[in-house]
Order: sequence, then structure tokens, then C-alpha cells
Amino acid sequence: MRDRSRSPIRIKRESPESRGSHRRESYGREHLVRVKKELGARPIRIDSRGRPYKDEDRPRSKKSGSAIVIGNDVSSGSHSIEPEKENFEPSGLLATETNTRNGVVMKYTPPPESRMSPVSWRLYVFKPDPEDPKNTQVLKTIMLDKHEYYLIGCDQRVADIQLFHPTISKQHAVIQHRLQDNKRVRPYMIDLESTNGSFINGERIEKSRYYELK
Repeated sequence: MRDRSRSPIRIKRESPESRGSHRRESYGREHLVRVKKELGARPIRIDSRGRPYKDEDRPRSKKSGSAIVIGNDVSSGSHSIEPEKENFEPSGLLATETNTRNGVVMKYTPPPESRMSPVSWRLYVFKPDPEDPKNTQVLKTIMLDKHEYYLIGCDQRVADIQLFHPTISKQHAVIQHRLQDNKRVRPYMIDLESTNGSFINGERIEKSRYYELK
């Protein structure tokens, strides 16, 4: 026998449109709550031992120690972080880097009047006859028209004109094309403070001084 004292339970069928709208509304509220929580997040504060502060034991006074702040809040802490000041003093590293060749620091730096020669100069390498010093033989002809200067030495990494002799230094001397006051480009020779020195027509030249080649 059916008990009529209880109220009948009625099940209402829900339409697909209403189910979709309900889901959208619930998703919207959850999304808003999550965004609100993310926007209301506080920066993490860490004590001197690297442990994060809790809300109840976080120091309230500005004088009670310093705190490292991770985030945008940099006002806390007794020690202020000073930004590194800009230093415009020359360090010399750029000059050293630009004055190198194949990893070797060059002893010579070309002057401002260094130019390419419009005239083709030649350097002849002679070999004297041991029996007759006046009789010489041309071993090699070097053209001096491809560069502004030519480094003479025994270091194969940097020398443009390589001479292998016990009296030749690694960076011995330089033949430099220079622009003169009369707008002419002439070759000069300079000794790079070599051990045994450089000679022009049998006479030893001074170190670190230009001598015109005629």
C-alpha cells in the first residue's frame, strides 16, 4: 500500500540549452575566483636562513632584521642594494684585442698617416758571394704594394717578410708607407727595438724611429 503522507518526488528534465548555460556560468565564477586569487598574491619574503616567512611570524617592525624580497616589493630590508655605477674609464682590453694578429700581441701600431702606396715598390733579397763580396745573387723579390706596412721578423704567425737567422727577432722591423706633407706616399723603415738592430746601407739606425727609404 502506498504511503500518501510523503510528498511525491518529481524529476524535471533539463533541456540541453539550460545545461550549457549552467556550465558556462559555473566556469565563469570559478575563473573569476582563480584570477582574483592570482591578482591578490603577495610577494614571498625569505628570512636570513632561506626560509619563507608566515603571516603570523613575519616581522612588522622595519628595524628587526633585513628580508630578501622576491617580487616587485624592494622597499623592505635594512640594507639597500646600490646599483652598479657605470665606469667609462678605458680598460685597455679593446686596444689589446684590436692590436693582435693570430693571437699574438703586435709590437707595432700603424700611424694615422699610414697609406697604400700608389707606386709598386720592390724589396730584393741578396746573397753575397763568400769569395767575392761585391758579387751578389738575388734570391727573392718581394713586392711591397699589397699592404700599408710589412712586418719583418722570424715569427711565422705575424711576420709578413719572414727571415730565419739567429740575429733576427720575432718582430724585428717594419717597412711602412706614409703620407708626406706634399701628398706623396713614401716607404719608411722603423726598428722595433730588436736585439741586434737594423741597418740601412751599412749604418745602424736608431730604435723606434722612422727612416725614409730612397
